[in-house]
Amino acid sequence: MLENLKPPEELPRDVVELRRAVVRLQRQLASAKDVYQHLVEATHRAAYDATLAAGPILPVREPKPDRRKGPEAALWVMTDWQGAKVTPSYNSQIMVKRVMQFCEKAVRITEIQRADHP
Repeated sequence: MLENLKPPEELPRDVVELRRAVVRLQRQLASAKDVYQHLVEATHRAAYDATLAAGPILPVREPKPDRRKGPEAALWVMTDWQGAKVTPSYNSQIMVKRVMQFCEKAVRITEIQRADHP
């Protein structure tokens, strides 16, 4: 395949310029990758040094078994909605809309949690 390439003096000028641009961009890419690699190595070294400075890491104890009886309860904290407040950007209709959005989201989150807990 390389045997079929023409020498640079036989190629049109724009092809020669494109080849030079490709070589220049490949060098720039290699340089950028080199800088990135230095940052990665510095990050790893810093994490390693910080771990050494923290001292020995104690083993994590096994958690105690859950001895609670009965299902869990989901409690939604819904206070201070300012229902009577009237400003250019807030009133009782906006409050009702926000309360309903809160309830819809809370129901979704509660259902997700119930899938994993009794």
